[in-house]
Order: sequence, then structure tokens, then C-alpha cells
Amino acid sequence: MTGIHMVIAANAAQLSDEVTLYTHGDEALAEQLSPLAKAPFKIDTRKIQRLVDNGGSSITIQFTHGSVKEEAFFVHNPKTTVQGPFIEQLGLDVSPTGDILAPPPFHQTSVRGVFAAGDCITPYKATPAAIASGCNSAVALTAQLQAEKHSFPPLF
Repeated sequence: MTGIHMVIAANAAQLSDEVTLYTHGDEALAEQLSPLAKAPFKIDTRKIQRLVDNGGSSITIQFTHGSVKEEAFFVHNPKTTVQGPFIEQLGLDVSPTGDILAPPPFHQTSVRGVFAAGDCITPYKATPAAIASGCNSAVALTAQLQAEKHSFPPLF
């Protein structure tokens, strides 16, 4: 089971007595999520045709085979991609989720002197984490530039 799904499901369970994980027909994902298939979690593999806003109080999920289900709230974590040509132009390594590989704490990429921060380095798109990674990258970048300026050995 992927970590991001577990985190999102656990967060949703803080707000609801029942959490349904919709896989939109992805049986491989349903298999990965199977360890979560116990209360308060359920897995639904039906394909979703569309979501209908019920005036802000709920949404109705319309499935491709005609059935519907109303939900009080709906959490969605779409697959994201890094915008711009930077990964290819700089020859950066990426993770299986398509994020730039820039390990903590300094977030230097696979190319020395290139740092990355924010949502482009993690599947967990959250503002506090993005800010923290930016702060760490800034400290590391500054330290690296100063070390080079004064002919110090590389710090990392």
C-alpha cells in the first residue's frame, strides 16, 4: 500500500466515522489498499462518471453503470506533475511518483548545486512542508555558495 493513500485515509477518518476509498476501477490500487479494508475504511472499485455538487452541503457520485452515492465530503489527491521543462533541461532524477529527487534535509538534487523545494519534491502536497523544504534548501544553497567562494571543501 502506498504511504500517501494511508495518510490521506487516516486524515479523512478524523472527520468521518466511515471512509470510502474510491479506486475508479483500478484493481491494482484496490489490492494495494486491501490492508485498509476494515472499519472505518471501505474500498469501492466502481468507475466514477462524474461528481455533482449538491449546493455545498454534499456531493453525489455518479458511477458509470448508473448507480449513485451521496457523500458529505470528498477528498481527492490527483496525480501531479512538475510544471516546466526544468527536469529535462537540468537532467534531474525523479521518483516513481514523478517528483524531483531531492533528499532531506538540504534538498540538493542529483545535480550538484541544483536544489529543489516545495511540492515538486514530495507526493505530500502541504504548505508547511513546502515552506520548510524551502528554508532548508536556502540554508544549504547559501552554505554551498559560501564554501565555493572561500575554496572550502564541499559541505555535502
